[in-house]
Amino acid sequence: MSSAPPRQRANRKALHFAAKDGKTEDVRYYIDMGINVDAYVYVHSCTYGSTALYIAAANGHVAVVELLLAANAQIKSASEARTMPTVTPASTI
Repeated sequence: MSSAPPRQRANRKALHFAAKDGKTEDVRYYIDMGINVDAYVYVHSCTYGSTALYIAAANGHVAVVELLLAANAQIKSASEARTMPTVTPASTI
């Protein structure tokens, strides 16, 4: 369980869903709020948590990936399993 306050946890999850859906302006809003772009969030029934960067890359949202990288998202911490999506625009960055 995360030690972050409930509102911060909710905003992290919102960042991840915005990244999943390719909503660049929403992602920018959460970054501007100071949400940790490297926070792991468990989405669906995944065993490992993933960052917004991993989720954006896995869904092919290049603009969101670029925005997260500009916000200093760490590529090496993209998922707790230490993996990145294999066939994504992120693999060409």
